[in-house]
Amino acid sequence: MNKKTWIGVGIILVAVLFVLIIIIPKNEKSDGDIIKEYIEQNEMCNNNGKSSYIKDNVAYIHCIGEKGNIIKYTSHNKKVDKDVLELDYSNTPNISQLHITIDEVDNNYIYLKSAVKVNDSVKDGEYVKCSLSSKKCEYYNKREITNVENVSISISDISLTGATITIKDTNKKPYVYGEWYRIEKEDNGEWFALETKIGNYGFNDLGYEVDKNNEVKFVIDWKKLYGELPLGSYRIVKQVNNQYIYVDFGIATTS
Repeated sequence: MNKKTWIGVGIILVAVLFVLIIIIPKNEKSDGDIIKEYIEQNEMCNNNGKSSYIKDNVAYIHCIGEKGNIIKYTSHNKKVDKDVLELDYSNTPNISQLHITIDEVDNNYIYLKSAVKVNDSVKDGEYVKCSLSSKKCEYYNKREITNVENVSISISDISLTGATITIKDTNKKPYVYGEWYRIEKEDNGEWFALETKIGNYGFNDLGYEVDKNNEVKFVIDWKKLYGELPLGSYRIVKQVNNQYIYVDFGIATTS
């Protein structure tokens, strides 16, 4: 090539580089990415932690130990806006507003789980849904039991005061399982949570992973929490991330 040709090639290369750097827009963060980064980078709650629900470009957060209100953060056009949901709990008087956790949010309601105050103590509690338009809250009977993909549960070694629960999880990335459980009893086709024998109780905040057989076992002794179970049909409910699974069992004798 002669000198003029090289100069022409150089001009073309510079022009192409200009187009790539200046004219073609760079990959920009989505509103969803921005809201997630905002939550990660900003400490919104005290040391008691928070309950949160994030979907697309919206986050709902309740600071554990802080009363009542839930904060909504929305990312739009690279800005994060804050809105306080001043919910009306007048129809749900016995919930503890300090111990709210957020289950889910849809177009009409925000769904909460709250501990219940009993004689100045707190125990596992009620399910509440609050209208996003009127802000009024009400109790509801949550049909929370679901089929979680690639997760099954079985029961063995059943006695009046305990049983062994085996959860099998064949997901490529298995869930982590906690100690929490609840026992429900069947009555005329409906399931009701059993009343506990003690008002102030809790579960160890530990996470258990599946073993080499993709299983995790829980040896449950419910004598202190529920006492000896009388005759009847029961089920144990276990939590899987934000979902719940169960296994049925029966007590056929009390002798």
